[in-house]
Amino acid sequence: METHNLTLSALRDKIGNKEISAVEVVKAYKNRIEEQKDLNAVITTDFDNALCQAEKIDKDIAAGKYGDVRIVVGSLSDDVYEELLLKSFVVAKLKTDDETKRADVRNIVAAIDNWANCDMFVARCKFIGKDREKWFDYLTEYLESDKEYDLRFAIVAMMTYYLTDEYIDRVLALSSKVKSDKYYVKMAVAWLMATALCKFPDKALDVIKSNVLDVWTHNKALQKARESFRIDKSQKDYLNTLKRK
Repeated sequence: METHNLTLSALRDKIGNKEISAVEVVKAYKNRIEEQKDLNAVITTDFDNALCQAEKIDKDIAAGKYGDVRIVVGSLSDDVYEELLLKSFVVAKLKTDDETKRADVRNIVAAIDNWANCDMFVARCKFIGKDREKWFDYLTEYLESDKEYDLRFAIVAMMTYYLTDEYIDRVLALSSKVKSDKYYVKMAVAWLMATALCKFPDKALDVIKSNVLDVWTHNKALQKARESFRIDKSQKDYLNTLKRK
């Protein structure tokens, strides 16, 4: 299996067992990013620094310095895309007490400065979906922020883990009140509303028809819903009539 297809735990075990080096992992991801550059998913890279960090990690592993994965995490930079991505994946996987987990998540979110890091971190935070009640209030705190990726993190997390019978009303109410002129926040709200239109059409339509969203977000939500394969043609035609000018 190619390195970029390995799970984080598999990579950790292989590096720990010296089946693969940290340098080889960085180089594999570097090649993958360069092969996929047309996707424009990466804003900036610092491969030279990442390789230097990887070389240091390999030397320290060889010297027996890394008995605790948190020491490895602490050696990674928040300012390098690949290192922050790796750090976020480790944080999502680490088994810790609730207070430590919340602090770790907050530190990762504070460092995020692009949608790719944000959304990939959310996708790895499966612990949220396993204990929704515990994490819901924590996420709502981010909705009080004016920072672009604080807001996007909370909205995408709610879309990913809380579009359920128990939480749909609260999620729609909270997300429809988000006011921001930041592009990636507006896109996140539109994405959530479009997904809700697929899963809970009646409830989501009530929000859409109330016109509480700004015009751009309203129309983008309708557009994204119409692009979905989960909505039939008659529904798409109806949604098209709800566009605002």
